Amino acid sequence: MDTTIEAEGGLVSVAQAMAFLKCGKKKIYQLGRDGKIDMRKLGHSTRVTEASLRRLVSELPRRGVGEK
Repeated sequence: MDTTIEAEGGLVSVAQAMAFLKCGKKKIYQLGRDGKIDMRKLGHSTRVTEASLRRLVSELPRRGVGEK
């Protein structure tokens, strides 16, 4: 299965979102419920907007060198 994100501004599967964020399915759905990522239904499938994934990553706090 291809889990890369390539199309700008498109929709990606939950599996692709999991691979992009390096997290599990429960975390993806939690982020959706919390409004931190945008999720859409496409037929029976749930999709995540690529823009919301990139926005989430850009808003994460930076960790300084030597911090744990």
